Amino acid sequence: MQITIEHKKENQLIKRTDVTGKVVFTGATPSNKDLGSAIAKHLHVEPSLLVLRQIHTTFSHPQATFHAVAYATAEGRAKYEVSTSHLRKKAEEEKKAAEGKGE
Repeated sequence: MQITIEHKKENQLIKRTDVTGKVVFTGATPSNKDLGSAIAKHLHVEPSLLVLRQIHTTFSHPQATFHAVAYATAEGRAKYEVSTSHLRKKAEEEKKAAEGKGE
């Protein structure tokens, strides 16, 4: 997987970096998790601080464009990123499972 950063903008107010670029891959389109970890490695940030906003693929071409946001801190990500209902539910279930194991 080859990643090319086309546009990088530092947003000092929110303490994040907006990134757009292109990825060239072989085989199937990489998953969001795989692509996010590859972009985080390329930008030298923690994968948990990167939010992959969009992936646009072209039919029958092994390439895609993406838009991602890399936050400087976990607090900044929690403050500015919207948590969807299924992610909140998943976090609650994981918390209950961890409490159940602790007893």
